[in-house]
Amino acid sequence: MTDSLINDIQDKNIPVSTLLIKAKILANKLNDEKFLEWLNLELNGYKTGNVYPEYRKITGQVKFWNPYYGWCPIVFSNPEAEKYRSSRNPNQSISEIEELLSKGSSEYEIHFSDSDALEIMQDSGIPAKVILQISSTSLVGILNKVRNLLLDWVLKLEKNDF
Repeated sequence: MTDSLINDIQDKNIPVSTLLIKAKILANKLNDEKFLEWLNLELNGYKTGNVYPEYRKITGQVKFWNPYYGWCPIVFSNPEAEKYRSSRNPNQSISEIEELLSKGSSEYEIHFSDSDALEIMQDSGIPAKVILQISSTSLVGILNKVRNLLLDWVLKLEKNDF
């Protein structure tokens, strides 16, 4: 079964979500609880309180909606605030990320909550919609990292004579 999974992992036409399901079947047979926990997070999405892996941290540009000019970048006076607001850990499942990418856009928007938007815009005194604009390559990076982690796991199984 590992040979088949290795071949599938190398095939870029097979969605990562499909690979995760195949790996879940194998991990379940092996009673690999720790790996099953990670697989389930990637398959079902991350929830509040989950620890996010480093590869799920993405950065982008914070923008606000100007009715005359469209989306405009926000210039932060505090570099730490900019760094904090410019990064996110997407909680979507791998299949949701794949679906987003299938739309073919080069950029995506992550909306801030109303309270976060108000906090970000408080210096200007103007309430506005606020987003984090990210590149599609950030999401592709998550898929590639998950694919590579699956490959590492299967290769380790083979090395240990599964």
